[in-house]
Amino acid sequence: MFGPFELKTQFIKIGSKKIHLLEEAGGFVRYRRDEVERLIKKVEGGKLLVIPTPATGYGVKLLMILLREPLAVPPGESVEGFLEAPVDVEVRTGSLTIDGFTPCREKYALYGSVERGAIARYYVSNFMPNEPDSLGVLKVSVENPSGEWKGLDKVVLP
Repeated sequence: MFGPFELKTQFIKIGSKKIHLLEEAGGFVRYRRDEVERLIKKVEGGKLLVIPTPATGYGVKLLMILLREPLAVPPGESVEGFLEAPVDVEVRTGSLTIDGFTPCREKYALYGSVERGAIARYYVSNFMPNEPDSLGVLKVSVENPSGEWKGLDKVVLP
């Protein structure tokens, strides 16, 4: 789903979104996604590069992933696993970005108190011991150095 694609007639599926490339006369390729259209001049060896980028939304600087099932970590133990995370998609020809989109619905929440909190991009995920086959995957390591059991119900990161 991510990577370089030849500039020829084809469909590229990314999550629930679909990119359509259509070869046209005169050595052009028409790029379509939803209401976005671009006309690309084909060159020898030219490729369309579809890559994941960090989900930034409206310039929000934090990502908060809420765990569907809170994780309990024993005293002095550590746990490694994976979370699903939202990603944005960037589409390039050469070094030129021709399109960018979010393949999933964006959600935002307040992290912290009303007086001093920050707006964070919000996502809900399961904690998984094995890497899932998803668009965005985040590997996490949780360590509990205390002498008490600790619970983890969300992960917040820049």
